[in-house]
Amino acid sequence: MICRTAPLRCLLRLPSRLYSTAGSTGAEARLNLFGKSKSDLVKIAEDMGQPAFRGKQVYEWIYSKGATLFQDMANLPKGLQEQLERTYCVDYGQILQNQL
Repeated sequence: MICRTAPLRCLLRLPSRLYSTAGSTGAEARLNLFGKSKSDLVKIAEDMGQPAFRGKQVYEWIYSKGATLFQDMANLPKGLQEQLERTYCVDYGQILQNQL
C-alpha cells in the first residue's frame, strides 16, 4: 500500500491479522487488535469475563495513546494485561520505504 503525504510518499507493510510469537514451538499466533473497532474491543473484553469499559480502555490505549504493549496500559488490572498478552498483540505495521 502506498500512502501519499506531501511531499513524502511511503510504502507501508500493513500488519497481518495474526502475529507469530516466539513460543517454545514457534507455532503460536496472537490476533492483532490494531484495526479493531471500539465495539469489537468491548466484545473481546466481555468474552474474557471483563466489564465492557475495559474494552473501551484498551481502545483508548491503542488509538489515542499509541500503546503497543499491554503492560503499559496502566489502568488495566495486571491479570487482564497478562491474559491479553497471551492471546493478542498490537502491531501498527511498519514503513518499508520512504520516497521523496
